[in-house]
Amino acid sequence: MGGHIKVSVIMLTYNHEKYIRQALDSVLSQRTTFPYEVLVGDDASADRTASAISAFQQDGRLHVYTRQSNMGGSANLAALLRCAKGEYIASCEGDDYWTDPQKLQKQIDFLEKYPEYIGCTHEITLVDKNGVPHQKQSLPWIRNKPVFVLSDFRGIYLPGHPVSMVYRNIFADDPSAVNLVQSVHRHIADRTIAMLLASKGKIARLEDDMACYRQVLEKGGGNLTASAFVSDPYGKLTDLKITNRLEAYLRKEKGLHIHFNGFRARLLLRTFAKAICFGSADSLDCCRKMLREWRAFRQEMKEKEDRS
Repeated sequence: MGGHIKVSVIMLTYNHEKYIRQALDSVLSQRTTFPYEVLVGDDASADRTASAISAFQQDGRLHVYTRQSNMGGSANLAALLRCAKGEYIASCEGDDYWTDPQKLQKQIDFLEKYPEYIGCTHEITLVDKNGVPHQKQSLPWIRNKPVFVLSDFRGIYLPGHPVSMVYRNIFADDPSAVNLVQSVHRHIADRTIAMLLASKGKIARLEDDMACYRQVLEKGGGNLTASAFVSDPYGKLTDLKITNRLEAYLRKEKGLHIHFNGFRARLLLRTFAKAICFGSADSLDCCRKMLREWRAFRQEMKEKEDRS
């Protein structure tokens, strides 16, 4: 193999000393008929993640970008996307891993055969910090559909977990899309990418189980989703702000008048219910701020429509 890069594998890592070797092994052991590169962005890890990565640096497919200061997951991702040379993008974070050495080959074969699809996902296994499968094997924000389109997104849903995603490199000639990835939220970009992909085409779901997502939800476990949405009493407000920014992008850049009011309403009702049931002052304050945010967004969109 040699020459043109078919796939760029994006690996974000931060304090993944315990797991990064398994992640890199699983990616570098892929058996493919095409060249691929692995772009690792170490976001100024405070542990020995960088030392663990250095053991792999003799592999010419590996390109390591060590950040001098923590820039946040989304900016780290955007920087790697700008460097990606592949026709396709795949992802595996430093605490997750792939389990099928033919994962990339299978997904690229599918996308080459069916050009009408922008990307494809597959089944995964949820594991704990020790790699033991969880009893519950489902994620509420994943839509398990054979074909995922923009109307399935609804402001929140993903076609599959990012560790399962392979998609055409839509960022190669679209700087505004890369900028959106890093601007919506400092750490969370999965929803942004799912929306961008679905706005450009269909996403298929393959039946093969070919990767593991390490879901660690306890305090200090390291999952950014947990810290941003589960542990934070204002997580629903963060959710609302992300939703507003994504909807605004669809209207401004794509001319699509799609709204995610159903998701906004659920966010508000859940926060209000928590305030009432548990007497949570933070939840009540969050409700007030969410209402103000929603009203301000509606007013902004109305003014833009009136000017256009």
